[in-house]
Amino acid sequence: MNKKIDINKYLSEEEKKEIAIEEFKNGIKQSMFKDCDGVVADAECSRIIGNISYQALYPMIDKYIPGFESLIKDKVLELINSNSIGLSVLRKKDLWEVSESPAITIINKCINDNKDLIEKKVIEAINNLSCDDKIAAMVSNLFEKLADQLLDLSVLVKDKGK
Repeated sequence: MNKKIDINKYLSEEEKKEIAIEEFKNGIKQSMFKDCDGVVADAECSRIIGNISYQALYPMIDKYIPGFESLIKDKVLELINSNSIGLSVLRKKDLWEVSESPAITIINKCINDNKDLIEKKVIEAINNLSCDDKIAAMVSNLFEKLADQLLDLSVLVKDKGK
């Protein structure tokens, strides 16, 4: 039994465009990056789509806005030099975002891929930490204060029970 569904009744033009773009990206991933996962495949798909867009759109835009490419480059350089780019590149996702920024995703992947090495280096650093007299005195003093506070607390609890 064949049924025909008119997607125009259910999807807006914007939704149809989004679906088409996602399917195009998935097609590129499946045909060209079968063995790659996650960030690598996504980055390569974005790069390919960007290259296609550049080749197709830039000449058309340049007809209407001559020199627009240098305008964009100048604006990007201005943003980079303003030191405000770190806030957007290294941002954590919020309620409205679907995923982390690419920079955070790459950092998290590197941390997860090197968890054993990081743990080994942290333990090594702790073991090689020189505990000189000042640090030892500070820790000892801290424990003495903690012990005094626990004693005071036990006296309070004991007195309250009477």
